Amino acid sequence: MPGTTNRSDSNPDLPRRHRLGQLRQPLLAARWGTIEVQIGWSLPIFFVLLFGGGWWFRGLPGNADLPVLSGILAVSMVAGAILQGLLRMWTAATLGARLPRLVLRAFGSWGPVHSPPARRVVLGLAVPMLCFTAAFALALMPPHDQGISGLSWTPPELTGRLTATSVLVACVWVLTLQATAQCLPLPGCHGREVLDGTIELALRRWPVIPRETALRLILTILAFHWWLVAVMLLAFTGPNDLAYWPWAALIAIGCWMTRDSQQAMDLGLAPEPNASETCRPAWRSPMAIYRQRKQRAKLLAARQQEFEEASDSEQLDAILQQMHERGSESLSPQQRAVLKRVSDRIRSRNQDAEVGG
Repeated sequence: MPGTTNRSDSNPDLPRRHRLGQLRQPLLAARWGTIEVQIGWSLPIFFVLLFGGGWWFRGLPGNADLPVLSGILAVSMVAGAILQGLLRMWTAATLGARLPRLVLRAFGSWGPVHSPPARRVVLGLAVPMLCFTAAFALALMPPHDQGISGLSWTPPELTGRLTATSVLVACVWVLTLQATAQCLPLPGCHGREVLDGTIELALRRWPVIPRETALRLILTILAFHWWLVAVMLLAFTGPNDLAYWPWAALIAIGCWMTRDSQQAMDLGLAPEPNASETCRPAWRSPMAIYRQRKQRAKLLAARQQEFEEASDSEQLDAILQQMHERGSESLSPQQRAVLKRVSDRIRSRNQDAEVGG
């Protein structure tokens, strides 16, 4: 149309970025009433890696049962994601929260909601607790006490046969891992939803700082503590023990990298129906964060210099009057420093004018 500009024509990189953005979007699976159910890329990727890896390494000595084990774990992961999605939809409906979208992912299902902060906190706490309860209930089912071995973070010892015991233990273990992952304060997890809702409730009663600033501060503290946990686990891990410190380090990195994220989904909120689709991405590269911090430091330095120049200008007349009446020997070290800064600025501006001329 006349008078309008095509953004794709003015920016040749936009189509490529748009295609990459579409690849990162979840796959549309179905619609459950008013809820749009999607499948995140992590679910099919982990399914293919588990199932395909079992078949790839089945020829190695002692790995003849690996395809059965990987198949059981892959199917249990999908079943756990579906169960957690159903629990989130049921809990949201019980609380009266509107859930427009649900994403099924490898480490638990999640979706933004339209709800007050108190209900978001209850929703974020309820879903992982219900998932833990389901895992414990499965562990108590027949064959009795066999599923208890799945209530741990350590991979269970499975027989490699397609039996009720192996399926039960694998389901309990996967549910335990998914519920634990959803308790973390990372984007798209119920732990982040609880954290943001709690901050919003606290700031409504004690409005001291903006919510984004409070969330950034708490995530910085959490990242520091997770780094300490990683260092302690690394120090006390024996040569034959299972190493947990890389997971703690990854959590610390995740908390640190998502401190400045302002996307509505990242704060546990669903965007309003009429909100603009152009929002900041939930994750930014380390180079982008470094450039932003560098630009922020330059702005702070320029502002500080403006304040310093204004303060020196206010003191300059009184200092010159004192020099005229009492001489330069009567000046204090602070007054001499003001004169030196003013003279340096004048000299620097004269040099810049000579170079420019």
